[in-house]
Amino acid sequence: MARKRVLRSLESDFELINVAQSCLTWDALYHQHQKVEALTLFSDKNRLFHHSISGQFQELQIMLERFVEEQNSERQRYSNYTHQRLHFQSLLRVPDVTGFPAFMEEEGNNYNMGGEFIRATEVLKGIEKCVEAFWSYIKTDNTKSVWKCKGIWRSRPPVQDPQDLHLLYTVTKALHKKGVMVKDVEGKKRCWLRRKVKAVESEDEQRNGVMFAMIELKLIGMLLRMSLISTSQLKWCQHKLNNLEFGQGKVSRGTMIQCLFPSS
Repeated sequence: MARKRVLRSLESDFELINVAQSCLTWDALYHQHQKVEALTLFSDKNRLFHHSISGQFQELQIMLERFVEEQNSERQRYSNYTHQRLHFQSLLRVPDVTGFPAFMEEEGNNYNMGGEFIRATEVLKGIEKCVEAFWSYIKTDNTKSVWKCKGIWRSRPPVQDPQDLHLLYTVTKALHKKGVMVKDVEGKKRCWLRRKVKAVESEDEQRNGVMFAMIELKLIGMLLRMSLISTSQLKWCQHKLNNLEFGQGKVSRGTMIQCLFPSS
């Protein structure tokens, strides 16, 4: 009996580590994307980075893709995650472009000679490939909520504080509603592509907006399937859902201050 309690406790800890690390990785990856995208949109001239930053994002992409390929359906995801972390220290570690300062590309100077420098637009493409790999990574998580499978009246809901039952219901309902809205936006986007109405830049913006929203919703869903959920974690979910904005057939992250995954 004591052994089962210890195993359940370890299982819950690994479960939390997997979800927390995934959420923190996504916030870091999104932040890097926004920083580099701003340079490509608002700079009078193109910005240049040292080529090594592109290699670091490519390494992250390869690690995520390798994890997905080696995902064993017979092994619990948290076990696979721990196994991979022992072998690949770079898994879910997002490079920081701040350590690779960008500077202006000046006329008459060929900074790209020898492949030493790379334009910000190319770095952005590398980050977007990482985002796609991360989306594939979290899509492999098919853990089902035990309390929902057994039925809410026959199994104890996973909230630490019983007073959070209403908040759990509210967040779960909002998650479903936003999921439907994202699918609606995605359907409209496909219609636009078929009619070729939108420009390529707008098309990329819409595609990214939909993918970013789906990642946010998937991570929230992963948290709500945990065996034990705290009040701060539910409020984090609520904040994330409230920050997803819909309008004019688009979905985007709002301007609310981003909060990191709670420590408890």
